Amino acid sequence: MTDLGEIFSRTSDAVFAIDGACRIVYRNEIFADLFQCPASEGSGRPCYEVVCGKTLGGQVFCSPDCPVGKSLTNDRPVENFDLIISPAHGDSAWVSVGSSPLPKTFHRAVAVFLIRPVNVMHALNRLAHGGPSKENDETAHRLTPRERQILRLLAEGRSTKELADILHISHVTVRNHIHNIFEKLDIHSRAEAVSFAYRNSLL
Repeated sequence: MTDLGEIFSRTSDAVFAIDGACRIVYRNEIFADLFQCPASEGSGRPCYEVVCGKTLGGQVFCSPDCPVGKSLTNDRPVENFDLIISPAHGDSAWVSVGSSPLPKTFHRAVAVFLIRPVNVMHALNRLAHGGPSKENDETAHRLTPRERQILRLLAEGRSTKELADILHISHVTVRNHIHNIFEKLDIHSRAEAVSFAYRNSLL
């Protein structure tokens, strides 16, 4: 993991990378300090056990079935999102999480995450708006039960073929449903659909 160490040696963000099984294979010193885990801890453990993230609404986010990890390990980008982290030996904190799939040149590491404490102005802005906007809430409610089901499966990183097999419908019908979801939510990609679902507690 020398290359990742060189790349992130001067960043002020907490950084960690995962392998295809979502185990931590690299972390920088700032990550170790933020999660108050010594060098002997963290590496090799599933990321959800270390990060212990929850949504801003208090729901468990980090889990063995993490859709973010599934998307990234399948080389699908995910938009930035906020979490409340509760390290085992530290205080809870509000953080912003960025992530990216990694090229195969990094060997075991398939994705990298950057964690940054949310600044005061951002936190005040989020609190002032009280979470999802009324407009987004109304938009989300326009989705049919089937469209919500498909949105949840998209968030798990499922392909069109997998969706068709799971729901016992044709590929064309799946594409039509996805098109309708994009139209209703005014989005243009699966990554945006997943991000919308996270922000509006649809998962």
